[in-house]
Amino acid sequence: MKSLRLGAKIVSTIFRQSTYQLDWAIADAISLAVRCGLLLALYHYTFQVKGGTIAGQQYPVVAWSMFMYFIFMTLRLRNLDSLINQDIQSGNVEMFFNKPISYLVYRMWYQIGAGSASVVILAPLGIITMIAFVAAPAILTTGFFWLTLPMVVLGCTILSLLIYAIIGLTAFWIEDSTPVHWIVDKLIMILGGSYLPIAFFPPLMKSIAIYSPFGACQFITSMTADSWNTDAWKLIGIQWAWILVLMVGMIVMYKQARLKLSVNGG
Repeated sequence: MKSLRLGAKIVSTIFRQSTYQLDWAIADAISLAVRCGLLLALYHYTFQVKGGTIAGQQYPVVAWSMFMYFIFMTLRLRNLDSLINQDIQSGNVEMFFNKPISYLVYRMWYQIGAGSASVVILAPLGIITMIAFVAAPAILTTGFFWLTLPMVVLGCTILSLLIYAIIGLTAFWIEDSTPVHWIVDKLIMILGGSYLPIAFFPPLMKSIAIYSPFGACQFITSMTADSWNTDAWKLIGIQWAWILVLMVGMIVMYKQARLKLSVNGG
């Protein structure tokens, strides 16, 4: 409970600071409007040409899936590893080792606070805009969707933080984790259904997207499909299984990193 109270304090403090400088929110709004808007316009034209259905999917399902991906990305959890990388390279990471809160936990809470202002501002505006131009899929009007949404968002958040924390920790061994970030980030972008819905994937690639942590951290994009009613608990189970596995991996890496730092003297 103490850790949660401290985490809530960190998030609220960083959130307030973010509202004083809305540069990030403005940049995220422009990025959302340009990238997501152009992509949805392209798919709208494609669906019209194909008669309104592609791979058994209707346009609203695909459009809302991609919208949810881009809204979730405005939380900017993918920046976590670069902060850890900078702390390791500068030596600032050592200052956190004797603090009452774990360094990684602090950085995770900090990143949530840093991106939450953009989500709070852009999510309502984006939803209103989407409703005005794109019909909401039937699943969005069901109680089951809203019941499972908090669980999936929480799972996507935790799993994303674990993945990017592990990437950042590789800087203890390879000095710069940026190349690892490039590889993993592109895998998440592809397997998460950012530009091509998972329903359009060939069978092998679809299985990789479902059963790998890179796709599981973006399962929010699968929630708009009609199959969510039957697939939800399976996907949530996969998501939380990866959370347990990667949490153990991150803890092991962090302990090894601290040992390496103490042995080498920084």
